[in-house]
Amino acid sequence: MTTPRAERIERVRKALLNAGLHTQIRALQDNTATAAQAAEALECTVGEIAKSLMFRRVTDDSPVLAVLSGVNRVAPDKLAKTVGGTVTKADAAFVKQHSGFEIGGVPPLGHLTAFPVVFDEKLRRYAVVWAAAGSAYAVFPAAADELAKAAGAVVADIAED
Repeated sequence: MTTPRAERIERVRKALLNAGLHTQIRALQDNTATAAQAAEALECTVGEIAKSLMFRRVTDDSPVLAVLSGVNRVAPDKLAKTVGGTVTKADAAFVKQHSGFEIGGVPPLGHLTAFPVVFDEKLRRYAVVWAAAGSAYAVFPAAADELAKAAGAVVADIAED
């Protein structure tokens, strides 16, 4: 019998394979719901963590996913300009409804529904980034450009200066 967590991780694994991104999902004992927790568990810098944050487009109440370095914060005005409309941070229920994942384990791909994904260009500073794999206890490494391509993301400057 599989658990809901295992099913979410398997959905990410399949999405990675379908996108041609061959990487290993790593299960962790420690919770990696925040970039700092993930960096500590992986013994890497916080900057190497690719955090996924969901926003709501105000005009049509649709989801938008921002993926950026763990050291950066989203500039809502820059994200809004990139996706064409005012955005606000999504609550946990909205995130789960549209992505199928809980906050802290949202990956850049493998969501229940299709929606825009925007990668901050500053992620390209890192040779390898680590992203959530459907659970706060699972992550995977990837080259930033390859991950952006696999997620069908637009690469833009969306971080605060």
